[in-house]
Amino acid sequence: MQITTKTRYGLRALIYISKACVTEDYYVRIKEISENEKISVQYLEQILYKLKKNKIIYAKRGPNGGYRLSKPADEISVYDIFSTLESNIKIVSCGNGVQSCVGKDCTTIYLWKKINNSIIEIMKQTSIKELQEKNFDEKGRQC
Repeated sequence: MQITTKTRYGLRALIYISKACVTEDYYVRIKEISENEKISVQYLEQILYKLKKNKIIYAKRGPNGGYRLSKPADEISVYDIFSTLESNIKIVSCGNGVQSCVGKDCTTIYLWKKINNSIIEIMKQTSIKELQEKNFDEKGRQC
């Protein structure tokens, strides 16, 4: 399973938004996220667009515009982000025309499915809130 920069940066952006103590009136600007997380604005726009399209975040245009979470951080799982930004959640490509794979006759497919299901379950059980709580700001304070 390859976790691309899209997912890693998407998680970092959402954690940043969560740490900003965003209320319904306050939106985090993309430039602020970009500068603090060292992610290019152009790449961040692509990521945030997909997250907005899947209703994980809200966007607001204008001078007080930016981004905020669409629901509480403890209701957004890592799996929500991963499944939005990645096309494949398999650790191996069994049965997808891979030359070395023998499909349903594969003797190890049970193991790969078990590992894959465990990873997905961990992602589903881990929320943005949990990740945000594990990260402190530069002064050692939590938001």
